Amino acid sequence: IKESATPRHSHEMIKELIKDHDSMIRFLREMIELATKLQDEGTADLLIQRLRAHEKHMWMLHSSNGVL
Repeated sequence: IKESATPRHSHEMIKELIKDHDSMIRFLREMIELATKLQDEGTADLLIQRLRAHEKHMWMLHSSNGVL
């Protein structure tokens, strides 16, 4: 995830945020799989909670993008 160096229109900013959340979601799923494989339930649970938050935020951004 890279910081944007230039100002953007709201639609572009939301698309960039969606892309960043998608990257985090893919990364978290990989780490959940690894934690589960290593039988580290505590870490897997923590990662699952973060995954849910990113999925919720991405859903909200998708919803907002049609409104803006």
